[in-house]
Amino acid sequence: MNELFSYSYSDEDRGMPDFALQVFNAFDQGEFHHRDDSHDVDPEQKYTRPILIKVFEQHSLVANPSFKRDT
Repeated sequence: MNELFSYSYSDEDRGMPDFALQVFNAFDQGEFHHRDDSHDVDPEQKYTRPILIKVFEQHSLVANPSFKRDT
């Protein structure tokens, strides 16, 4: 995904579709511990999953039923 992002933005004439960029950013947010989070916080659970659910909802896509929003 990082290579695709690099290729997509290597010049001004390219880019990524909004959906692809949102998915990329969701996974990017889950790749590291955020400064204000304690070390026991799972960044995938806190950031990636909720962002993906929101993106899927915005684009009228149905997520896997086992991929539930935490309430």
